[in-house]
Amino acid sequence: MSIHDPSSVGQVSIPARQTCLPVALLFSVVLALVGTTPVARGQTAAGDRAPAKANAQGYVGSAGCRECHEKFYGLWATSHHGLAMQGYTADFARRELTAQGEDIAVKQHRYRAEIGQGWVLERGPDGERKHDIRQVMGGKNVYYFLTPMERGRLQVLPVAYDVRTKSWFNTTASHVRQNLERPNEPFDWRERPLTFNTTCYNCHVSRLSSHYDPKTDAYQTIWAEPGINCETCHGPGEAHVQACRSAKAGPPPDLKILRWRDLTIDQRNESCAPCHAKIVPLSATFKPGDRFFDHFDLATLEDSDFYPDGRDLGENFTFTTWRLSPCAKSGKLDCVHCHTSSGRYRFTGDKANQACLPCHEKNVKDAASHSRHKADGDGSKCVACHMPMTEFARMRRSDHSMRPPAPAATLAF
Repeated sequence: MSIHDPSSVGQVSIPARQTCLPVALLFSVVLALVGTTPVARGQTAAGDRAPAKANAQGYVGSAGCRECHEKFYGLWATSHHGLAMQGYTADFARRELTAQGEDIAVKQHRYRAEIGQGWVLERGPDGERKHDIRQVMGGKNVYYFLTPMERGRLQVLPVAYDVRTKSWFNTTASHVRQNLERPNEPFDWRERPLTFNTTCYNCHVSRLSSHYDPKTDAYQTIWAEPGINCETCHGPGEAHVQACRSAKAGPPPDLKILRWRDLTIDQRNESCAPCHAKIVPLSATFKPGDRFFDHFDLATLEDSDFYPDGRDLGENFTFTTWRLSPCAKSGKLDCVHCHTSSGRYRFTGDKANQACLPCHEKNVKDAASHSRHKADGDGSKCVACHMPMTEFARMRRSDHSMRPPAPAATLAF
């Protein structure tokens, strides 16, 4: 079995080997079967790029958009969306990582990332083993590293890199709440919840198909290109490219592409949700503009990714609390009011409170009086009280419930 990776040359062949299935098999099989829609490949089997050619299902890839949208391509290519997944290279290691100090102990084994050689060295009772680092995932808070394993699996390695502290840590020890049967114990790093093909895939590469075979418990996974590309949010671009190229002068009357300005507020929010919500997929056919709940089952507040008082606790899954927030309920606010399409935050520095200006003009203009903090201090920023930063698994995110501070609830829970 193999993983076809358009970001690398050729095909990675991985020998099959019989292993036991973890407790989470049923849930993961559902994910795998949902993700079996055929997709186009952004590169040939030999690694040759084919950006200008029309792909299956009318997709052209990000390179097909670059010809006319160089500015936005540049913003996207350097963003956390564009770099959500990237191949591991010596240049990446030199630019982004620092050498690991002491070995990291995980049960009976010890692990060390040899970043210059491009592998993680495992030492234990059964000897030494080298796990090649094939892909890098994330980067805003943490870099996770993926290695190819038996039956086409791409597995998250047990050591990860904290971007802020420039330190290495035990990946599995930072994910102790996700094991429903053993909530205070970490998963083994080889277990299915840390298998890229069926867990974190759709939010780090574009148009992935797991090609899971339940009879052999194996994958032949392919994806169009690494990162979350233009067509993830705008839909297939082939017809748009053809319409613009055939236009005699100026833009064509029908651009034949999904424009977010034409979507409702709910449609825009729900187009972001598949990657910013903890969900169980019900179909593999969701497209931007579709009704979210026709395709996904959304986690609610009894899930372990929320504090007992309902605030966000999980990695980056903020859609549940966002839907329950007074700002979302007002029907006046959408994700792209505060965030750009490439995932950047619009209101930084001394403009921080302008995000709240449309609905809270009085408090924004006199933030010091409202917050009882100095006007030029962090305490006078709306997000300090209404969107406090929380952290889990080395990943920081702002709480999106946007509620007033409740000291009594904090003390109680």
